[in-house]
Amino acid sequence: QTPPTKRRATDDGFRTTEPVDGRRVLLIDDTFTSGASLQSAASRLALDGAEVVGAVVLGRFVRESWSNNQQFLQVMAEIPFSWDSCCVHVSGEE
Repeated sequence: QTPPTKRRATDDGFRTTEPVDGRRVLLIDDTFTSGASLQSAASRLALDGAEVVGAVVLGRFVRESWSNNQQFLQVMAEIPFSWDSCCVHVSGEE
């Protein structure tokens, strides 16, 4: 087992502890930073025969200095919070 490196996914980052061949799996991650851990887990499950049907992330860590995150945060700050819509996909937009 090789842990995912910082911000880089790997097929060997996780191992399955029981047979998953043919099983449908929903991944749940507590915090999404770069996506490397989530992608590594999905990759291992798929390689071991599971059908990864999706992922749910409970929190998102955004560092202003990465990529265009400062611009993203500025745009998100201008969108009012609503339980009825996603801040990234505003109602009526795709």
